[in-house]
Amino acid sequence: DSCGNENEVCGESRNFYSIFDSPEQSRDEVNVLHCLKGLEKLDRFIQGDCSSIVFSFPGNQAFGKTGFVRLSVPRSPHWNADCRHVYGAGYVYLSCLNLCRSSSCILDKQVNVDSCRHLYRDRVYSITSYNQLTFLVKNRMDGTYHNDIFPCDNGACVDYTKVCNLVDDCGDGTDEHNCKNHFRCHGNNGIIPLPKVCDKSIDCFDYSDECNEECVSNKEIIASVTVTVSGWIIGLLAVVLNLATLPNSLKSVQKSKTNESLANSSLLVMINIGDLLVGIFIFTISVYNAYYGSSYCKMQLEWLTSTSCSLVGVVNSVGIMMSVLSMAALSLFRVTNISGSFAIPQPVSRKGAVKVCLVTCSIVSFAMFTALVPLAGHFEDYFVNGLYHGSDIPLFLGAPDKKSHVSILEAYYGRLRSSKALSWELIRQLLGNMFSQDYSALPNRKVQFYGNDPVCTFKYLVRKEDPQYTYVWLSHVIQIVCFVIISVAYIVIAKVSSRNSVAVADEATARSFEKRALKVQRTAAAIILTDFTSWIPFITICILHSSEVLDATKWYSVFSLVLNPIN
Repeated sequence: DSCGNENEVCGESRNFYSIFDSPEQSRDEVNVLHCLKGLEKLDRFIQGDCSSIVFSFPGNQAFGKTGFVRLSVPRSPHWNADCRHVYGAGYVYLSCLNLCRSSSCILDKQVNVDSCRHLYRDRVYSITSYNQLTFLVKNRMDGTYHNDIFPCDNGACVDYTKVCNLVDDCGDGTDEHNCKNHFRCHGNNGIIPLPKVCDKSIDCFDYSDECNEECVSNKEIIASVTVTVSGWIIGLLAVVLNLATLPNSLKSVQKSKTNESLANSSLLVMINIGDLLVGIFIFTISVYNAYYGSSYCKMQLEWLTSTSCSLVGVVNSVGIMMSVLSMAALSLFRVTNISGSFAIPQPVSRKGAVKVCLVTCSIVSFAMFTALVPLAGHFEDYFVNGLYHGSDIPLFLGAPDKKSHVSILEAYYGRLRSSKALSWELIRQLLGNMFSQDYSALPNRKVQFYGNDPVCTFKYLVRKEDPQYTYVWLSHVIQIVCFVIISVAYIVIAKVSSRNSVAVADEATARSFEKRALKVQRTAAAIILTDFTSWIPFITICILHSSEVLDATKWYSVFSLVLNPIN
């Protein structure tokens, strides 16, 4: 009580959870689980309806007790509940009626004469059915006497509604000790609901909710062994093969004698470089995955806020965008030239070289722009996912997002004007003013756009509430248009090539054109096939994720290291 608004500040930062811990009471009866008003029809699932029983302390009755809790519970003798998501009085009633699947009654301490010594001054002493001294408390509402009390080891006492409710109401933790509906952080530094374990969101200061034997997917940067092996293979092949072919591609540019050959060779070099960058990204992530190993889990925030993570993300984004735009430009170039395949090629001219230079420079510039914009400080309010303040500041769990920071600031400063429009810069200033000089400068490491996932890739998967939503979908639309252009262009090229081979009168020339047409058709079929097997499923999942039909964030590594590179 002497801490001022610090309790409220800590409440906002410690993720106090909203739970259902008080069963509904109608008249003189407490309704348990599905025996609630409006849910009576659920009795067909348990082969029975609800019956009324009286709940009392297991195995021990106090003489003179007149206040009893009457419960409405399922009548079926075979019915039991999954009590892992039930809290407070509901958990106490169900567990002590043996209606929980894997939880036993936690009321293992009798209320005796020495319990709650400094509480309940108006207690009335009585004796139990086991001839032990106890006491009863008068209910001022109805005048009945009851002993629905949980005695703590430290001498304090709490009501049934305070038991197994994720809060240490006793002060020594005994009201939460034997509960099966929560996870206790290591070192007794917090209690969280079971669904918060292994959800890739840090809720314990020691990371024990995410870094334990149950959380297999959180231990390493790449969770799946299959994806890890695939990443090594694809990354090595992409780097080695592109490095091997790049010199020949560059020689082709130098040896180009015609404008058409120069444009074709230049765009192939661009694709070569883009694929090489993607290969470098995959290989680098695989190396970091091996370097961190199982220690990654507790180092995850250092990695996600590191310059290395952002750098490899930029390399991947530039590579993908260069490859896609270059392939689209090459497809358009080929489809516009296929109709003039009988025309005499024009020798390389200054004008033709300038055009090729402008196209390639535009592709590189646009790819760099789209990759680096999310890292620009001017746009941090749209792309920064959160701030990590280090492990020495116990006020902050993990890397809170802007909404969490604003809640903490409002608890400390009071209601802030236009809190929704607070910039990250202003948030950092206000946070710095909260702490005394003993803390020196508060660390403010940004979780950048590429730090949204351990593989440090472009944030493909967004929801409508994400500030990056529009930017990400503009990028998706650009790539969709490019893939449509590529597919349509090669279909046209294949048809025109086939028609030209038929139109040639000379048999030898016709046979040569026919082979060329078949090769083009196979190329077109391969491109369209990879679009449908890789890109179409990817963009479909992005749409489903944005529509909140499913949560696809666990598939980032598969998309970034396997599907998209194969495409």
